Amino acid sequence: SYELDSTDYETARLAGIAFALSKNFNRALYFFKKAVVLNPTNAGANMNLGNVYYNLGDSENGKKYHEIAIKL
Repeated sequence: SYELDSTDYETARLAGIAFALSKNFNRALYFFKKAVVLNPTNAGANMNLGNVYYNLGDSENGKKYHEIAIKL
C-alpha cells in the first residue's frame, strides 16, 4: 500500500488529476483543496479546484475558483 505525502503540492495536484480523470470527483475535490492550501497563489491549482466543483454541480464555487485563477 502507498501513502501520499500530505505536505507536497505536486503529490496533491497529481492525485487530484488522477481521481478527476477516473470521475471520482469527491476524492479529486479533497486533493485539489489540499493543493490550493499548499500553494494558494498557483493559478492551475485554483482552476483545477473550480473544474471539479463544476463537475460536482457546484457552479457557485466553480466560478469562485475560476475567478481566483484568472486574477493570478
